[in-house]
Amino acid sequence: MSTVTKSPSPIKVTQVLFFINAAIWLLFGAVSLIRMVNNSSQIVATLIISIFMLGNVGAMLIAGVGIAKRNQWSYYFGLAVLAINIVLTITDEFGVFDLLTLIIDLVLLGLLIVTKSFYHRSTDDNSLAKTGARRPFVPPGGIDDHRRL
Repeated sequence: MSTVTKSPSPIKVTQVLFFINAAIWLLFGAVSLIRMVNNSSQIVATLIISIFMLGNVGAMLIAGVGIAKRNQWSYYFGLAVLAINIVLTITDEFGVFDLLTLIIDLVLLGLLIVTKSFYHRSTDDNSLAKTGARRPFVPPGGIDDHRRL
């Protein structure tokens, strides 16, 4: 008996990568907060950076959940989160953590670009036929044409 294994959908892969990225940022934010306790001279700066990291965790989670909805707003939100992360990662001190998150961000960006059509639904006749939707009936002279009898 053979088992058929299906490859994961690009949407699921994108979603999982957003969640993995959020987990990495959560871990790094927690480590930064722990370091803050041990180094009282830079509490304010470390606290602000940690809050931004935790905000990034929230943005990654929202993007991951939103991607499953397959709408344009989720798509553009995910792109914005990735663009901000990529720019900030490149312009900051660069280490192993930054390399890991940059690789994940770039893979996610590539996945979003390749799967753009999943998030942009067209309303032309072909796409309506594929979904089984119907256009509303409009008389030849317009909606008010039936009143001109």
